[in-house]
Amino acid sequence: MVIFRSTDSLTGFQRIDTINGQHFDDTVLIANVYYYRLTSINGAGKESPFSSIPPGARRLVPSAPDSVSASKGLYTDTIRVTFRSSAGADGYRIYRSTDSAVATVVLRGTTGKNVLVWNDTVHTDSLFYYSVKAFNGGGESVLSRAHGSGFRKPEQAPGVPMNLAATKNNALAVVLTWQPPVSGCQPLQYRIYRSATQTGTYSSVAITVERTYQDPVPATFPTTYWYKIAGVNNIGEGAQCGAVEGYRN
Repeated sequence: MVIFRSTDSLTGFQRIDTINGQHFDDTVLIANVYYYRLTSINGAGKESPFSSIPPGARRLVPSAPDSVSASKGLYTDTIRVTFRSSAGADGYRIYRSTDSAVATVVLRGTTGKNVLVWNDTVHTDSLFYYSVKAFNGGGESVLSRAHGSGFRKPEQAPGVPMNLAATKNNALAVVLTWQPPVSGCQPLQYRIYRSATQTGTYSSVAITVERTYQDPVPATFPTTYWYKIAGVNNIGEGAQCGAVEGYRN
């Protein structure tokens, strides 16, 4: 049996292989539609007329899912990961990382095409980051660009927030930024404290779920303010981080 292939239904057929059986897998690198014709060869070496078969196409690899999210402190020993479906996917693979850049990932599970949720069992209070790949018979997508971060239901007050920084050049406000704790339970919220002096009394000025805060303090005396941050969850409030100074320009 001689096999011919073309990307046109009428012309351009080229011989690609000769087989003895009744099955042939054609390796193609481009997801075009391909047309095939067959001829058979008799004992005298003569070929039969072309026979046509329905066209075929390599299956497109699905795109990576988006809208990946992970639960934060809702479930005991479990983080629930959800994501949006990807057209043409037969299923999804869920990956986990302890790195916010998701440079190194570990496969945590696989779901079917209609299952857009994964319950990941965890046994620590660490913050985990999740990404998802879609797959089908054509291959596997890249990791989702969206990364969902989550943690299990806390069993104690949060750890100490890290890397608190305050601006000294903003004309409108002192802008605070920080990172979540690297050990202990993760916060559900952060409480911001402020003082007019480094060793003075710190008063709570705001609470936020974000890891940044703009404090619109007066530009008049005192020009310098001192800040501390503490994490808060349903168990209570954790220890405050070290003080940093900031002021409006």
